[in-house]
Amino acid sequence: TASWIISRHTDWGGSLVGYFRQRLTDDKLSADERTAIEQQLVRFARDTAVQQLVADIAQAASGANPIRLSMLRVMAQSGLKETPPAWTIELVRSLSDGDAAIVTHAVAAARVLPAPKDNAGGSGSTPSGSRPLPVDLAAKLLDVGRKADAPAGLRLDALASVPGGLTEVDPALLGFLREHLHPDQQVSVRSASADVLAKARLATPQLVELSESLGTAGPLEVDRLLAAFEKSKEATVGQALVAGLKQSTARSALRIETLKPKLAKFGAPLEKPTAELFALIEADNAQQRSRLDELLAHVKDGDIRRGQLVFNSTKTAC
Repeated sequence: TASWIISRHTDWGGSLVGYFRQRLTDDKLSADERTAIEQQLVRFARDTAVQQLVADIAQAASGANPIRLSMLRVMAQSGLKETPPAWTIELVRSLSDGDAAIVTHAVAAARVLPAPKDNAGGSGSTPSGSRPLPVDLAAKLLDVGRKADAPAGLRLDALASVPGGLTEVDPALLGFLREHLHPDQQVSVRSASADVLAKARLATPQLVELSESLGTAGPLEVDRLLAAFEKSKEATVGQALVAGLKQSTARSALRIETLKPKLAKFGAPLEKPTAELFALIEADNAQQRSRLDELLAHVKDGDIRRGQLVFNSTKTAC
């Protein structure tokens, strides 16, 4: 009953801090009770007193303590538009932890929380009386992303969480990211890899190398990867980009009106290869339309009512 009442008064957060602290430090707290409190803290997460409580409880715990994991989940589920400095401090500590569960939960929180404003490029400060805001959140995320023995999904999530994107990408890391664009990877993995590359600052030779991955990348990944090339006007990059798009298995999904402004900046030397690319895309689209017309011709005599009966039949239920 108490939980039900609390859940309907999200303005009570500050008044309930003492209650939450007592419950969370109770050694007899069951897993179900901990989950219930975790959900309540998420509802009150906009309250600054609750934010500080979450940080305090997490910082008081060590290792893969269930309470510490709960506090990291609260951070990840909070939906805040600005990350409290105390949470950033705890995320940095957790990313340096030797326990895989703690690091995984910290990366998950960093992935969804807004980048700390004072952490994105230099030193910052926190309210009077608290510790200075750490400027190494990006460095800790990079450390996780570079761990060759860590799961690929965790590495990619950590790299995608780096505030402002990667400013430097070494050859080994670029190879790792390109490898996980391959069609045999899970969709979530390919998507995360494309997101990291789209925000990264790549040198001209690296962009040329990345263009080689456009041939096998899926439609969603190709669309994201185009953002990586927007930062360059080098003719060699433009040539490699157009060549890669010509070979792309996802070429038919490309939209000419979207590509035109992205390729126009490379100037006159690319006018001919760009026109050739657009002609290939138009031919792909014409072939798709022809195939669609062919399929529609076979279903023109279909019975909509019978189709509905089959669809709703218990024999076709999953």
